[in-house]
Amino acid sequence: MAEPHHPGRLKSALATHLLGENAAEIAAGENLPGPWEERTRRNWSHLNLWNERGFMPMFRRLLAGEAVRERLIALPDGERRLTNLLHLGELIHRAAEMNHLGVSGILKWLTAQLRPGADRSEENQLRLESDERAVKIVTIHRSKGLEYPVVYCPFSWSAAEVEERDFFFHDPDSDFRLTVDVSGVRDTPNRRLARNEALAENLRMLYVALTRARERCILVWGRINTADTSALAYLLRAGEAAAAEEGAADWHGYLKAEFKQTGDAEWRTRLESLAAASGGTIRVCHLPEPPAAPFPELRPAAAAPSVREFGGQLDGSWGVTSYSALAARGPGAADREDPHSEEIGAAGTPEEGGGGLHAFPAGARSGLFFHALLETIDFKAPPAGEVVGRMLARFGFDPAWSDPVGALIAELAAVPLLPGEHPPRLCEIPPGRCVAEMEFYFPLNRVSPALIEKVLAPMGPPSGNEDPADEPPALVFAPTHGFLRGFIDLVCEHNGRFYLVDWKSNRLGAGIEDYTGEGLGRAMRAHRYDLQIQLYSLALHQLLRQRVPAYDYERHFGGAIYIFLRGVSRARGPASGIFAFRPEHRRIDRLGKALIPDYE
Repeated sequence: MAEPHHPGRLKSALATHLLGENAAEIAAGENLPGPWEERTRRNWSHLNLWNERGFMPMFRRLLAGEAVRERLIALPDGERRLTNLLHLGELIHRAAEMNHLGVSGILKWLTAQLRPGADRSEENQLRLESDERAVKIVTIHRSKGLEYPVVYCPFSWSAAEVEERDFFFHDPDSDFRLTVDVSGVRDTPNRRLARNEALAENLRMLYVALTRARERCILVWGRINTADTSALAYLLRAGEAAAAEEGAADWHGYLKAEFKQTGDAEWRTRLESLAAASGGTIRVCHLPEPPAAPFPELRPAAAAPSVREFGGQLDGSWGVTSYSALAARGPGAADREDPHSEEIGAAGTPEEGGGGLHAFPAGARSGLFFHALLETIDFKAPPAGEVVGRMLARFGFDPAWSDPVGALIAELAAVPLLPGEHPPRLCEIPPGRCVAEMEFYFPLNRVSPALIEKVLAPMGPPSGNEDPADEPPALVFAPTHGFLRGFIDLVCEHNGRFYLVDWKSNRLGAGIEDYTGEGLGRAMRAHRYDLQIQLYSLALHQLLRQRVPAYDYERHFGGAIYIFLRGVSRARGPASGIFAFRPEHRRIDRLGKALIPDYE
């Protein structure tokens, strides 16, 4: 659902039990333009719903529209599969709501949850697929009117006690009206009436509990704390209370006195008499007790216990790193539009920007906004203004920016990304030939700042009038090795050549002239985008080597295109807001040999 333009993933999804197509059906559908286009269109509608209204509405439409429930329930373990699927949907929805996650955020969250070492909370435990054979723990009140094959009543010794200072009772002298006693006196006729009512309620509840079982009922009772005034103590009593007047008997006091005087043998005799008169339907037995495990014999230790000491060394330099980690500590890092950096620059208004984006607020939130928006866009059909407005509101920006942002998307869709004849334009590239937020990993040799600086290619020829202040800041990071991870904003294919595209929302100045020529070069050097552009080119080169038949770097790799969004102009073309760079093949190979183990 997150990448409806990716035909390989769509085929993989169709082959699952959720969508239920076999290889022949998938192959036949792919060869028929109509059904395949309809399937792709449905996937795009799912993604649009996900972006606009959240995960759960999309999930429900998927279940209903693709008949997932019916398909799963028809399988031999269908209940189990359907329960798991619905449970996963609930967990993803909860994570999305609690952490305000969009599509890419949910995918990253789910990836983290799938790792073997991830924390497992109680809510992630497998649920029962059906309650048919489950043990149900219910209150007596909830069980009224229901029936169960076997019933256990483990707590039938509740006392008929009224401990509160203020209590309710039905007053027989006032036509049994509900009355509250607020006197706070411990022992009064009113409290005795309230205790009798509590005993009557316990008797009714015992009746309900004992009549729920269809085959067997196990009742636990005995000389247990608070059982002296319980319903069974009343039913198994030996005589009547001393007070003869109906309703005024002190059943509470009577039952406590009798219970105290009656031993275990007498109570068992009464129970066995009841069982004897039941015609074999009642049996009295002791509660089973598990055998006590013998306490292990303590023997003095032959020698004093000792703790083994760890004498090895942990390699703290191994881990998963990224371009941001390699470049973050250099001078100028505070200006970089990084998701973790603070907001910079004052918030402007569309009027201050003269109708453009130059006054759009700068900082991390702006970068996140543009990336989230552009991640979901089909440039052949730019989004409507209300979609842009909702995205602005989501990130806390003034809805008045909707028109300038919409105008930017229109310019971005049509602007030629490179000079020359037939350059790539985003509006001409079908969604099926683009991958947004492409994640990559590759293994990493031990690297240091000096090593990386040595193998990086210079981005373009020297201009002859370089200012020493324009030199790229030195890389400052601790030597590391393990893996390098990153996300390429957009990978697209045009006329057989593959390009990586990176969105930059940096504010370089007050006018569009600041986004041309040397202004872009200074920004690329100041933020060490020369490092990012070559690392990402290496990652895409590695992928294309494995996936493109008869891959040739010169013919298939088109290079990197860094788009500074505030400077994009269809009229000015690739000369404004666009920095394109294609490292030489030998330079990429040199970088790969330095960074990747066993690179060939």
